[in-house]
Amino acid sequence: MENIQSCKPEDIFNISGELDAETRTLIMDYLCKFATRGKEELKCLRCGSQQEGVRVVLLGGGFTWGLAHGEGHCSKCGWPARMYHEIRNPEGELVAGFTLLLQYHPTEVKNL
Repeated sequence: MENIQSCKPEDIFNISGELDAETRTLIMDYLCKFATRGKEELKCLRCGSQQEGVRVVLLGGGFTWGLAHGEGHCSKCGWPARMYHEIRNPEGELVAGFTLLLQYHPTEVKNL
């Protein structure tokens, strides 16, 4: 799991124009906990099994929901991921919200 990049705003959002510095920092601080993902169907960082898409239905495996809202893991090896995301400013106002399967970056995963 070497050389896995942290997620950046450009990996998730189609950004037209510049983000103000405060918003960009909030989004960067949130996304750095997750590994970047390509444009294709997501494969598990740890075991390589398909996490989403048609092949999951056909081959089994994939993302499994956990107990916490929006959280889950790979059904084959347990690598953690999140599907529902809300980024809020210090006042609690929603800056960005999206639904996209992102796996946690290896630096965020302990005891697995």
